[in-house]
Amino acid sequence: VLAQPAGTVQGRIRMTEQGEMIARRFGDQPTARRNLDGLAAAVLIASERPAVRPDPKVEAAMTALAQASFEGYRALVYDDPAFEDFFWSATPIGEIVGLNIGSRPASRTASRKIEDLRAIPWVFSWSQARFMLPGWYGFAAGVERAGLSVQQLQDLAGDFDFFASLLSNMELALAQSHMGIAARYMALSQDPTNAERIFATIQREHEAASGLALAIRGGTALLDNQPELAESVALAGLSVDPLNHLQLELLSRRRRGDQDEAVRLAIQLTVAGIAAGLRNTG
Repeated sequence: VLAQPAGTVQGRIRMTEQGEMIARRFGDQPTARRNLDGLAAAVLIASERPAVRPDPKVEAAMTALAQASFEGYRALVYDDPAFEDFFWSATPIGEIVGLNIGSRPASRTASRKIEDLRAIPWVFSWSQARFMLPGWYGFAAGVERAGLSVQQLQDLAGDFDFFASLLSNMELALAQSHMGIAARYMALSQDPTNAERIFATIQREHEAASGLALAIRGGTALLDNQPELAESVALAGLSVDPLNHLQLELLSRRRRGDQDEAVRLAIQLTVAGIAAGLRNTG
């Protein structure tokens, strides 16, 4: 709420909660009161802010970063002809498409095209495989393309709440990702040469984005400025990591032709367990 542009929140806001978050945020009276208090306070604070345009230098820097990050993201997702097959092999998207969840089909058309895939299964698939790619990919490449220094990024974070919020969300996604486990999903690909090449690109961007996230706020480890959240992510990993390894074994069996109904059900259970542990369904 506080990251919304000045003047857009005027005493009220309309929000949509994901279904699985309702019980977590409003399942009992103390939790519901705490969340509602926070929302009400944020709406009041945001409503009192003067509606002024950002500094032209800030606006120019953000525009350059947004465009450069967009180009970096598309260079991987749309411009690499091998990426579509990589996505379908290195994530459980094929299995997720077959799940009877959600109010709409995973894809807008009966195709494998990424541009036809809806946002939720796209994000969900990457979180299941522990890439968390949509949450951070393109940022580091965008910074480099836009020619921004760490000092400029620090100034942006201090002057623009939206950018500060974006950095916070990106750092959480980086912390929840696990490139070691993601590498095992990469190994599911039937085209190892292209898979290894694409994964190397993703891994370099992950390392660069993590380095920038720490440099901007002067940290030494992801989430070290939020110890409770860092502990929560670490504890979640204790239960989620084994589920990922189990899912990998089941996916390997399925893709080798094992059509046993028990395998299909077990994959669905790992999908549910990983989503619950990460608190992420897209």
